[in-house]
Amino acid sequence: MFDSLKKKLAGALRPEQRVMDVGPVFDNFGLYLKVGSHLKVRSNNALIFGSNCMPPKEEVIQTIGVFDMSHSKVYRFWLSQEYFVQVILTNMKEIEEVRGYRLLKVVLPSTTKEWEAWLLSKSLANSRGTDPGFIGRDEFVHYDTPYYRLESWAGPDEDWVKPIEFTETQYSIVEGIVKSSRYINHAAMAYGRWLNEEQEIPEYLLVSAEDLNINGVQSSSIRIYVGMDLAIADLQNNY
Repeated sequence: MFDSLKKKLAGALRPEQRVMDVGPVFDNFGLYLKVGSHLKVRSNNALIFGSNCMPPKEEVIQTIGVFDMSHSKVYRFWLSQEYFVQVILTNMKEIEEVRGYRLLKVVLPSTTKEWEAWLLSKSLANSRGTDPGFIGRDEFVHYDTPYYRLESWAGPDEDWVKPIEFTETQYSIVEGIVKSSRYINHAAMAYGRWLNEEQEIPEYLLVSAEDLNINGVQSSSIRIYVGMDLAIADLQNNY
């Protein structure tokens, strides 16, 4: 349903990648991270500043997701089904971003109209005299709290931009072997707000339409993640 809708609205997402049997290893900045590695997030900012992005009790990497965005390599270290640490490296292997994200909400659109509320392009919306989809607008309101589109994802001058599309390959242990077990097609946009502007403590929302493929079985949803910045020093890794 999601694939066919995307073709109608904005073109199909990128095709799946070929299955590989080699798991990724992150070996940078004193960290050695792979599936099964110990990783503890040592940050109290979520508690201090009142964010829902609390680090998990789990301290073992269950799954690693990898994908490319522009000139950067993105790693997602999933400590549970609801929390991941995202590290983005430039092509020079310099740190561009370290953030923790926690799943905040899952929406399951069931009709074309419900999907269009999230993904309708601006050109189609203009032709119909209606509003474009939520994902890509310059402002996203969650429970009466406004978040504003990050300029690192899109320029500030457009009231709507096409969501960023990418395919995340996830690696986990299957039958005792680390392998690429599933692929997630994303159409996403990132937003933010100040939790404490004076101390420059932001909170982020990552809003993503996700098309998940597990062994040929597809499921689609809208997922909203809340995130906070981390430092490499916040990540404790005992290999």
